[in-house]
Amino acid sequence: MSPARLVRAATAAAIALAIGVTAAGCSTQAPTTEKATKLTVWGFTPTDSVSAALKTYEKESGTKVDYVVIPAPFEPTLLAKWTTGERPDVLMGQPNAAFLRKLQAPTTLADLSDMDFVKQQKYGLGKTGELDGKVYSATFGFPTMFGVLYNKTVFQQNNVQIPRTYDELLSAAKTLKSAGVTPIGFSGGDPWTLQMPLFGNLVDPLADGFIGEVNKKKASFEDAPYVDAVTRTLELAKDGYTNSDFLTLTYADAVKQFEAGKIAMMPQGSWIVDMLTGDMTKYGFIPFPSTSGAVLKQSGNATAMQLPLTGNKAQESAARDLVQYMTVGEGYKTYLTAQAEPSIVSDVADPAKVNPITAEAAKLLDGAVPSLDSQTLVSLGDVPTLLSQALDGSLTPAQVGAQVQRNYAENASLAGIKGW
Repeated sequence: MSPARLVRAATAAAIALAIGVTAAGCSTQAPTTEKATKLTVWGFTPTDSVSAALKTYEKESGTKVDYVVIPAPFEPTLLAKWTTGERPDVLMGQPNAAFLRKLQAPTTLADLSDMDFVKQQKYGLGKTGELDGKVYSATFGFPTMFGVLYNKTVFQQNNVQIPRTYDELLSAAKTLKSAGVTPIGFSGGDPWTLQMPLFGNLVDPLADGFIGEVNKKKASFEDAPYVDAVTRTLELAKDGYTNSDFLTLTYADAVKQFEAGKIAMMPQGSWIVDMLTGDMTKYGFIPFPSTSGAVLKQSGNATAMQLPLTGNKAQESAARDLVQYMTVGEGYKTYLTAQAEPSIVSDVADPAKVNPITAEAAKLLDGAVPSLDSQTLVSLGDVPTLLSQALDGSLTPAQVGAQVQRNYAENASLAGIKGW
């Protein structure tokens, strides 16, 4: 559900071309020589920092990286290729259990449990990609924190205080709306973004263990915690606290309006820093207003790596070397400096410069709650489309909850989850 970090197109394209980015479907057969000369990687469009690290890997190892961009929608497109038996040497996909189950990780992915990153990474991130006691995914990026990006200048100009509770959020929204500023940006032109305010409205249920109860079949997505969160998300638009084109505005255009001061707040993941330009100190990052005050955390697919079992030992060995390089080797240091984020490796210091927004988000890590995707056993289905349909009046919140529950039960049954 959660996207890769997005980057400005021109810069990303230039660096991506340098590491051999190609269109999906153009991957080549793995070489049969004893030493791999090329590694095929599947993933979203790589960020500048990931591209920089892969470029240094090419220079130092002599192994070419052919980065194949999987087009949106990422997961369905990827799974369509995956089910045919086609495999890359390295996959950059979601590190959560639901995604790993879709890939049938125990039979299709290499076990990375014995690799150095598992013990050397802080905050327990070495086991982010764990499923049934084995680690199938490695991450090298600081966790995404889900919260609210706000424009400090707009808040100051309108004498608005940082909202800590939901009532304070609504009060701030009223003040901003009366001043002619769009309080909260929704960008349904890219439907995945509609999940961000929903995640915010789910903070308290997630902190209270709601998903654990759903997983044990003692609760349901048809229950109040989930349905009420959908309702509150819809009410923000219904009550006029979002942009009027909430179903069609694109993510990129919403960011531009935010930077121009036309939108005051954007519920988003901390990956949004890659979309911002200019003086980062003008913006702040806070928890989505709630009773608990918690934030959600999740390791992102832009910096997560899985190693498919291809049967080619030379390729598999080289792919493992790449994981080592990117997680605890020189590649990680290259990435870290370029990304300007706090270090997640115990013996690697933070870079000299850390993005101020990322630094604010990082302060929220202690006590953060695993995201919805990190807690669920399997996929919830196409929630973005369901939210779009609810926002246009085609579905009620209760109908959204009922469909999500049906999707969850079906996917859990298909995955062979005990009790489902």
